[in-house]
Amino acid sequence: MPTEKEIEFTNEETRKHAKEVRVLLDLFCIELIHRGKVHDQSKMVSPEVEAFAIYAPKLKDTTYGSDKYRGFLRK
Repeated sequence: MPTEKEIEFTNEETRKHAKEVRVLLDLFCIELIHRGKVHDQSKMVSPEVEAFAIYAPKLKDTTYGSDKYRGFLRK
């Protein structure tokens, strides 16, 4: 049976670990929210907008992953 001191030490280490995990998850969430806000913004300005104006309708009407689809992506 562990002593009270050993249990206190274990609990303190567990609290430290939990805090570190929370900090890292908070940072991950902040980064994920940022990426969600800026995702696809470059597709709305030159030079990407011109390519998307031409190929987005073609891709939409093509089977995902097909040779034709991959060909459009390469262009």
